[in-house]
Amino acid sequence: MQALAPDLASELQGRCPECGATVAVRFEPRRYCLTELRDRAGFLFADVDALAQRYHWSERTILAMPHARRMRYAELARQAEAA
Repeated sequence: MQALAPDLASELQGRCPECGATVAVRFEPRRYCLTELRDRAGFLFADVDALAQRYHWSERTILAMPHARRMRYAELARQAEAA
């Protein structure tokens, strides 16, 4: 089983650039990936909400947009709301 699906969790080490102290942190890729997916889903809902309110586009239209284009429109909608 280890050969088919090795455990990728490991301890990462680094050095503080200010004080030079060694820092060790356990990194768990599965937890990291799940957190990233959950956070991205939250941002996606916020983008859809902002664009639907600002431009009255349907969810289907918003989700069909390329990611970069949707992000740019969402940023413009948030800037307009803040002004």
